[in-house]
Amino acid sequence: SNGDLVAAAYDGSAWGAPQRIAGEGGLDIGWGPSLHIDDAGVWHMSVVDGLSEDLLYLTSEGVSEIIDGRSLGEHNGIRGDDSSILVLADGRVRVAYQDSFYFQLWLAERGTDGLWSTSQLSGADLGATASEGFYVGHSPSGTTSVVTGWFDDPQNDDNGLLLFWM
Repeated sequence: SNGDLVAAAYDGSAWGAPQRIAGEGGLDIGWGPSLHIDDAGVWHMSVVDGLSEDLLYLTSEGVSEIIDGRSLGEHNGIRGDDSSILVLADGRVRVAYQDSFYFQLWLAERGTDGLWSTSQLSGADLGATASEGFYVGHSPSGTTSVVTGWFDDPQNDDNGLLLFWM
């Protein structure tokens, strides 16, 4: 409630009590969450802060970091919409997401040093009128990953799925 990010775990026979992950006091943290549970059982989450509109990285171990803080505010376009998080075998964390102001597909990576880098995924030679990054998906493959996103270009009567091997 109140925009809190709440989670519950299933132990194989029953659901545990819901636990507040973030947003205490009605801080509205919980826009479009994505979850990856690593081999050690640590929960890694990407989520948009509903007030600042920053894309955040949270873990069940108390880590809370800004992945992408370039939001324009006032709901002018969420940079972090449709996020999809995963943890690679070597410990790097990747988050694919949409910049819904410019309709671009982006990838953020948290290196093993704990630092984030972001880059726009492009290269599909889409026209300037195309909108990208809808329905973002992300699948691990060892130390690499595949990012998927839908594009739409109504002026050129074109749409489809984008695939990026990272």
